[in-house]
Amino acid sequence: MNEMVQDAYGVHSDFEFGNNNVEETPNDKSRTFFEQLEAASRPLCEGSPHSQLSIDLRLLNIKSDWNFSQGAMDSVIDLMHDLVDPKPEIPDNFYKAKRLVSKLGLSSMRIHCCENGCVLYYKDDIDFESCNFCGKSRYKLAPSVKKVAVKTMRYLPLIPRLKRLYASNRSAPHMRWHHENRRPPGIMCHHPMERLGSILIELIPILQ
Repeated sequence: MNEMVQDAYGVHSDFEFGNNNVEETPNDKSRTFFEQLEAASRPLCEGSPHSQLSIDLRLLNIKSDWNFSQGAMDSVIDLMHDLVDPKPEIPDNFYKAKRLVSKLGLSSMRIHCCENGCVLYYKDDIDFESCNFCGKSRYKLAPSVKKVAVKTMRYLPLIPRLKRLYASNRSAPHMRWHHENRRPPGIMCHHPMERLGSILIELIPILQ
């Protein structure tokens, strides 16, 4: 858990630059979040293997694996509060658990799509309410005041994920390998863009 938090904010004490070990500290923007996450990573009680952050991650993972509704998760959290006295520092509801975990970064973007996959309502097309190609409506025909898209997709921005790979002690050496191990001309080697290509290949099923 501590390594994951450190990777999220690029805080490490074992990077080597030349012959000196330099400790990196978070910038002003992330320092407040890092302090909150550090506090949330403390054990719930003496000897407990769980912290507020680990409980939040576990609950959100269970919700995702078993397709819990938000109301069902809130009911489980209420039961946990009633069974334990004094009440542990666990989230009061789904919203607070999601808000704490979101501070680790790697957010996603929801983009509306055409029902038949013709177009994404994004950038120049973001204000359209029907598809320019097939004419299908962008929103469901429902009596509710709030417009609900017929079809949406999750876009995972690539740049924050590349930054995370470079910030992690485990993956950063692999990301730098092609640059630090250049071969002389005339010797066959992998192209430096292959690493980026492999990352994109892994992301394609998620983006679809």
